Amino acid sequence: MKLFFCAIFLFSQITLAKPFRPTSEVKLPAQGEYKLKAQKYPDILADRQTEIWAQVYYPQNLSKPAPLVVLLHGNHGTCGHGSSPRVDDSCAYTNSGSCPAGYVVTPNHLGYGYLAEKLTDEGMLVVSINANLGITCGRGGTDDFGLNLARGRLVLSHLQALSNWNQKGGTPASVGLDLKGKIDFSRVGMMGHSRGGEGVRAAYNLYYDTNSPWPEKIAAPVNIRAIFEIGPVDGQTSRVLNAFNTSWNVLLPMCDGDVSDLQGMNPLDRMMMENKEVRGASKSAIVVWGTNHNFYNTEWMQSDSKGCKNHNPLWTKIKGEELQRKTAVMTMVPFFKAKLMDDTAQFLDIYDPVYETPQEMKRLTRVDRNFVTTVDSMWTTVLDLTKFPVEAFNSRGVELAVASAPSHRSNLKSISVEWSRSGEKVYWDIPFLQDQASIDLRDVEFLSFRINRPSANKSPEIVDFSLAVVDSRGKLSRYLNMSDFVELTQTANHNFLMMAKIPAGVFTGSFDRTKARSLRMIFNKTSQGQVYVAQPTLLRWNFSEDLSGYLPDILPIVLPVDTLAQNSPTPSPEREIQMQTRRFVTRAVGSSQIVDVLEIKIPEGFVVRNAMPVLKIGNQIYKNGHFPADGSTDRMIFEIQQATENRHKNSDAVHFFYEGSPDNVIYSGGLFGDLRQ
Repeated sequence: MKLFFCAIFLFSQITLAKPFRPTSEVKLPAQGEYKLKAQKYPDILADRQTEIWAQVYYPQNLSKPAPLVVLLHGNHGTCGHGSSPRVDDSCAYTNSGSCPAGYVVTPNHLGYGYLAEKLTDEGMLVVSINANLGITCGRGGTDDFGLNLARGRLVLSHLQALSNWNQKGGTPASVGLDLKGKIDFSRVGMMGHSRGGEGVRAAYNLYYDTNSPWPEKIAAPVNIRAIFEIGPVDGQTSRVLNAFNTSWNVLLPMCDGDVSDLQGMNPLDRMMMENKEVRGASKSAIVVWGTNHNFYNTEWMQSDSKGCKNHNPLWTKIKGEELQRKTAVMTMVPFFKAKLMDDTAQFLDIYDPVYETPQEMKRLTRVDRNFVTTVDSMWTTVLDLTKFPVEAFNSRGVELAVASAPSHRSNLKSISVEWSRSGEKVYWDIPFLQDQASIDLRDVEFLSFRINRPSANKSPEIVDFSLAVVDSRGKLSRYLNMSDFVELTQTANHNFLMMAKIPAGVFTGSFDRTKARSLRMIFNKTSQGQVYVAQPTLLRWNFSEDLSGYLPDILPIVLPVDTLAQNSPTPSPEREIQMQTRRFVTRAVGSSQIVDVLEIKIPEGFVVRNAMPVLKIGNQIYKNGHFPADGSTDRMIFEIQQATENRHKNSDAVHFFYEGSPDNVIYSGGLFGDLRQ
């Protein structure tokens, strides 16, 4: 690693992170809450009651406007019983605003107090939103299956209230602080966990939409400089929600048993492919080994995960663990400090693979990283390797094929590179430009690409090979070791593509760096192996991130509902469990349209998940499942319009599963014709 890190100090201008202050120096924040009257807020959801309810955390003796961080929880039960752990198996509060006898309201929004304390210690004001009434565990619509657009509108409604109090006064006394003049809306960050992740991304897009009504509704102009998501969902609305023109990071739990396909990687994949920011800002993803989905929220007391593959969890199955929560503190707090406290050149080493993972994190667990300073085509060139015919690549002794990247959605393609012998004459050249023209390497700060080995390779030994730059005459630079940039070791629950990021200046030798044509992988170390490679990227010099101004409009992208259904993954029925079904016909209120209702039960009952419940009849996908109106979670109801149903055959198989199909558990309901009897 010596060559690698010497090069960093020589060729990178990024400042290394400052250490956190010891816990003993942390001052507990002051806190209070506001909870406005439950009612129908048309700006959020016109067909049901919601409420403006949040916990507010603020520094002691706050005297000047502070950056604002908004926190949003995900989908979970809204009523619970018992303790250590409390079991949140009722959604009664969602519809009625109260819980059954023997139950308490689940304080979903209080589960991030450990993060709020650290953020306020750095000088930020934190608002953690409760989305229980009408939204959490609630029934979605045809364009908003997971109610994440509604979550986005809820966030903006909170910003509207906070902005009014900040400008005009009138803060509820329960907050414990007069917020007038205390919030700096030019420095706003948002964190969303699970469905809350897509929810805050929705808020960002809804605010900056062309002709959006929200800039007029919110008294102060809002500059959302940063979004941090933990185990988020993606694709639960009819809109494609990206995070262009703001800094964005996603933390993915390697052992996630709820959003088990880690679909939160999708926005990074999309944004890198589209590469169309107007004002650049960093995009990053970190996959944290040993962590599950639920225990980033201290109020979610039951594990979602059955365990971790090829490594140890940071938690037990009966309660959350401080070690797991520490990984959120170590990643989220420096992110918002960097993006909101005018320290944008600092605290990046935990995300950026050009730096070694900080020792404090390494002592806890492993993180796999992706980081791009910007997805702005002016500064960044991202090459789609799959647009090359594989026979057009300069290669020798390897087998090349276009393949779906493991653990990624099928729209991210990679090149599979396989070799069965090692040596100097076994290689593959990655061109720098689409037309294979040469570049001046002096204009480039970093070369990067995304890479991993297949999960089928069970060997714990690191796969290694050499790297060199090739000039237009075919002359090579001195060799570097792949293992100095990414360790291609045994995979865990997922094998996402990791980013190798290499300072261009470390390639030395007598080659012509003004006419560099390609990056060569020379398979001269590991005797045989296979890797997946995608999105080689050139990052040019002199880019500086500037989020101080207000961001431009972002044009919305809308997917038709049928497209969403077609893109839904088809489960692999390795293990089927029978489900109970009950079928009847009802008539929608105020309509003559006949709707068939399929009510299902599964043996262990339903846990309120963030992954979408999916009913599959033949090849048709339905995502409109919801719990009964009484908030019980022992049944799931799907409604099917007869006009749609008539497309089904009696021989069509009926299955239920959660999107991502954790552990391949698929519930069988028999044949469609049998249900019609």
